[in-house]
Amino acid sequence: MRQTLSNLAVFFVASLTVIFSSGAWATMDSLAAKPFDFKAANPAQVMQATANNLKDIFLRYKPEFDSSTKIITPYAVSGTETNPVISVTVQKCVLFMCPTITLDGTTEIKPISGGSCDAQYLLSADLTRSSSLLANSYNELLVNICYHTTPTGGHIDIKASAQRGPSYSGNPLDKEVFQMLLLQIAPMSAALQKSLAANTH
Repeated sequence: MRQTLSNLAVFFVASLTVIFSSGAWATMDSLAAKPFDFKAANPAQVMQATANNLKDIFLRYKPEFDSSTKIITPYAVSGTETNPVISVTVQKCVLFMCPTITLDGTTEIKPISGGSCDAQYLLSADLTRSSSLLANSYNELLVNICYHTTPTGGHIDIKASAQRGPSYSGNPLDKEVFQMLLLQIAPMSAALQKSLAANTH
């Protein structure tokens, strides 16, 4: 009996170690939800072709910023079709301070299972290589893409969230970074729609 309890204790501690080291309990903040429809004769194939070339989406994506943000280094896309790297450097003014913030994100998209979607994908952007001001506030952007076939094509539901970084405290800079990420969901959705449209031809 004692040996059994000892084994269970070891298993419990080991499980907690894996969970904490993997960041499974990291706090996620919801950004936005964006539904839209697209027309296609073969929508499932169009969705798959679009997911297979993530770089095309980011080449069509145009970042948006508010009036307190100045672009220092223009937005650029590099990397492969399946793992594009996006980067842009801006100067963001918050409370009389204007720090320079670099977004450097490696992106990927993977099919996932579960739910009632006909097909489901998780698009992620690893922001840990970004400047510390950004990465310490939010270190990953996640976009869940749920696809359904409709009589005229396809329906997409996008739900985006951001994972809090190791130094997140809810201070004014954290809130400004959140707003900066929030502004990107609409142009990202527009880029996805353009890429889907391009693959219908």
